Amino acid sequence: MVRNAKRSIIAERLKTRFTRRAHCEIEKAINGSQHCIRYMARNNFHEVELNNVNYVVDMNEKTCGCRKWQMVGIPCVHAASVIIGKKEKVEAYVNEYYTTKKWRETYKDGIKPVQGMMLWPRLNRLAVLPPPWRRGNPGRPSNYARRKGRNKTGSTRTTLTRRKRVVTCSNCKEDGHNKQGCKNPSVESQPKRPRGRPKKQGGVSQLQQGSQAQGSQSQQG
Repeated sequence: MVRNAKRSIIAERLKTRFTRRAHCEIEKAINGSQHCIRYMARNNFHEVELNNVNYVVDMNEKTCGCRKWQMVGIPCVHAASVIIGKKEKVEAYVNEYYTTKKWRETYKDGIKPVQGMMLWPRLNRLAVLPPPWRRGNPGRPSNYARRKGRNKTGSTRTTLTRRKRVVTCSNCKEDGHNKQGCKNPSVESQPKRPRGRPKKQGGVSQLQQGSQAQGSQSQQG
């Protein structure tokens, strides 16, 4: 509310046609147009070269290839070079949105002050009720906890449902049951192969030593 009031005062004191920010952008465009090279074309088209890059400027549609003119409403450096080359003023092609008149109309009414809560009128109505209780966290459920639709299946191309999986017991290494209901004697699991390339000891790797040891044990048996 205070900010709008201050801007309204500034807009009323302003004597220029456009706002200060618009005038700064116009001056930048005029100064940058000195480094542009303009090439004329038919039907009010122009080609402007700046830093070895060419831009197409359409004076009928008031557009430029850099798209700044149509997005901001103030001619860019490429359009400013064309406007100055035609011996016209850049201010004539600035959008009416940046005029002081529009700025004054924007902050003319402002925001009205509000009475304190103790001075609000009381109505013979029920108070605002709290939201209804719901189970779970609010918002959309995660992908893992989302319920499947009526026509959706539990299997995909890479995964299967639990009904189609084969369970292997970690105690006896047999299929069809798990460790909780297993009554068979336990079977020792094979040691896992160490990660990485096996180290060599005396010109012979550990893997080769293990295979030689297994071969000697089989011959003794």
